[in-house]
Amino acid sequence: MCDDGTGTPKEKDVSETGVDKVAEAKYLLNTMMYYRKLCDDKASILLAIFGAVVTAIIMIGGQQIAELFSSLTEDSSMFGYLLVALIIASIFVLVTGIFLLICTVNPYTGTKIGKGKTEEESHSILYFRGIVENNCVDFKKKYDGYGNKEYVDDVLSEAYITAEVCVKKYKQLYWGLFLSAAGIAAFAAFVVIGFIIA
Repeated sequence: MCDDGTGTPKEKDVSETGVDKVAEAKYLLNTMMYYRKLCDDKASILLAIFGAVVTAIIMIGGQQIAELFSSLTEDSSMFGYLLVALIIASIFVLVTGIFLLICTVNPYTGTKIGKGKTEEESHSILYFRGIVENNCVDFKKKYDGYGNKEYVDDVLSEAYITAEVCVKKYKQLYWGLFLSAAGIAAFAAFVVIGFIIA
């Protein structure tokens, strides 16, 4: 534990109104963090489900699907080529959806999320990069010098940046789910049609 030689950090002089503002700001930040975690959890579950489905398809029907591709391309009919193209397109849609789900669980740690300002983050006493910009002693001094208003501003900045991250993550989650489900459904439908006509 680092010590700057001045003893324990001084108590902050906070009025009752200030305490309310701090509590409200912390509640807002915690709410945004909760939504962020919820989005990550949903994306992780969806990745596991789609991963299991894709693995099952490859393990159970991989050989038959490869033979189907071969027979459809050897057929040299326009419908056969069209069906192969649709199957490949559905695989592309599925891969795009899974990629978006992976992007959703990507831990955004800084820098250019929408309108979020990195400079604001770098001066924050709440953001981990802002903390480690200073050595331990300087960080304690910076923390001790923080008044109630600065602390509330810092918490609100973090809440705003986290809200921007949430907006981006939920868009990726929505499109990842939609494209992954559509890709698997289309793939299954086109393969079944291929087996029927092959």
